[in-house]
Amino acid sequence: MHTGPLQKLAVALTSRAACIAASLIVREACIPEGLRGRIGLALAAGAQTCGDLGRVAPDDPDAAAAREFVAACCEVSKRLHAGC
Repeated sequence: MHTGPLQKLAVALTSRAACIAASLIVREACIPEGLRGRIGLALAAGAQTCGDLGRVAPDDPDAAAAREFVAACCEVSKRLHAGC
């Protein structure tokens, strides 16, 4: 089975990074609303517990991994919609 770049990034996320990504992705306008919700739910479900993330420092490695994953999702979404 082929493992794509998004899957590699998703697998590499820690539970905390997945929670951060879930909170970021639901606000990301570059991804269609229904898909945003499903990705956010999947990320949150994949993490053991999200709890209250509080304020996340910009240089936090989990936050950086989460931002990288969300940016990659946006790129894929833009490419898919450009072909429509």
